[in-house]
Amino acid sequence: MSFSRYLEDTHTSKSTKGNSNFPTLWEYPYILKVDKNPKNHMFFQTEEQKQAFIAQTEGLEVDSPEFHRIKGHFLGFPEKSVNFFVKLREMELGGEPVEKMEKTRVGLYYAGISFQTHIDMKPNGYGKGITIQKQSNAPSRSE
Repeated sequence: MSFSRYLEDTHTSKSTKGNSNFPTLWEYPYILKVDKNPKNHMFFQTEEQKQAFIAQTEGLEVDSPEFHRIKGHFLGFPEKSVNFFVKLREMELGGEPVEKMEKTRVGLYYAGISFQTHIDMKPNGYGKGITIQKQSNAPSRSE
């Protein structure tokens, strides 16, 4: 199903209703159920950003690699992380085993957001002073 058709079936307006634990959050423009996971909502700082996201995803399949690429950029994930996730998605859709990527994948938690990326990601200012190494090459505590 294309994202534009998907939007027709979901609520995307600005509202003050919603989870009472986060009343201010619901004052921002948002898209409920931004993808196939009903718990995933996407919030925007402005209505213009929301409309730009909708325009850029027009006609794309909700779970397509290009949809995830655009969503990753809008969410502010590092470029290498977006590329890595899109590559995994392309492999899954193409029936390729993603297990061969397991040795190069690392999970990160940054600013309250967890994501996966390639082990060779150079953070570009993120996590300065942190070195990510493959476990087999990691020094032991006795060294």
